Amino acid sequence: MGTDHAPTRRRYLQAMGAASAVAIAGCAGSGTDWDCTEPTSFASTIGVAATAELAVTDATHDWPQGERDSRNTGATADPGPREDVVRGWRFEATDTGTEGPVDDCYPVIADGRVYVGTYEGDALVALDPATGAIEWRYDRLSSGGQVAVLDVGDDPLVVAPGADGLHAVDAATGERRWLYGDGEFDHDGNVVATDRAVFANGRNGIHAVEIASGDRRWTADGNQVGAATGETLLLGDSPFRALSTADGTERWRVEDTTPYGSIAIRDGTAYIGELGTVAAYALADGTREWVFEGATEDFRVPAVTADRVVVGSVRTEAAGGNLYVLDRPDGDLQWCRSYDDRDVHGTAVADGAVYVATDDVVEALNSGGDRIWVYREQYGNYETPAVTGNLLLVGTGDGAVTAFCEGESGGPVPTPTPDPTPPVTPPE
Repeated sequence: MGTDHAPTRRRYLQAMGAASAVAIAGCAGSGTDWDCTEPTSFASTIGVAATAELAVTDATHDWPQGERDSRNTGATADPGPREDVVRGWRFEATDTGTEGPVDDCYPVIADGRVYVGTYEGDALVALDPATGAIEWRYDRLSSGGQVAVLDVGDDPLVVAPGADGLHAVDAATGERRWLYGDGEFDHDGNVVATDRAVFANGRNGIHAVEIASGDRRWTADGNQVGAATGETLLLGDSPFRALSTADGTERWRVEDTTPYGSIAIRDGTAYIGELGTVAAYALADGTREWVFEGATEDFRVPAVTADRVVVGSVRTEAAGGNLYVLDRPDGDLQWCRSYDDRDVHGTAVADGAVYVATDDVVEALNSGGDRIWVYREQYGNYETPAVTGNLLLVGTGDGAVTAFCEGESGGPVPTPTPDPTPPVTPPE
């Protein structure tokens, strides 16, 4: 049987969402059920790659953490795939025991490689972005889903949670650099990292770990790492709290607010999604700057640009989610789109385009909400997009990663086969 993992954001929602929905129903039920329209459908459905190798261009910006950076901005200046888009390779993590992948997969991209941590697959893997082939595999017990690529001089590290601790491995070779935890770190939860420290959910609370050495900086009470700047770490707990990244002391808290890890930071403001509302809070003291009220829906992690907040939702009292685009300064609605019986699990913004991941659709919208392209696959279970250059990677809720790129279409869907390269064996 698989390990009984501690809360990822999905499990955290499952555990707390029902109770919170009852508590919030009184206010959210009286909220605004916006008249969202479906995206225009003039765009044609994209094809699949004719060859096993995608024409991936060099990226100007990496996507080294689950929501791109420690602030969870979910936005990049790179364009992503726009024209002649094809669905390329798919990586599917397989279990070495009796159960398959069981939860969200968060692909990250840095220095010309894709990194994926697999639940129940016992491995952190590095993939070729053009083919999906495995370049190295780091084996460990019951790894977590989120990973972060960190700059440490000339030797970047990949950090990921495992059953026995927080693992840091060489990004180029997959060899272990340090292991933090010694049995204290058995959560498969969020991981965010700033220039000098990585913050993660541990068995006994929130852990701050020095990147260079793997030494403990501090621990603090808490359940869900949210987002971080150089000075402030935000927790997706109830109440909503801010800690000092230097020593873990509490800087401020907001009672009766539970973002469940749905937090993004930009220019001194924190943007959170919770049940029924999206709100902006001053990072300095937690003062609320504005609130956008939706229907009874769970808002996901916002993607934040210079002038917009883009956020998807999962309806809790009706079928289907919505996509909202808000003015960043005041939270006013610019436009919204309805997705019928599909939940909107993840969004990313790339040079103005919005990439949307739903239950069985991945699509790109322009800045006005019209479709650029759409890809449909029954039971696709799409969750978490990541964008660099002309490449879009989308993780799924069952441990897979699918690649979309600009190129020619018309051939079979490439599926990577297991790489014969032997795994990197961690030292005892």
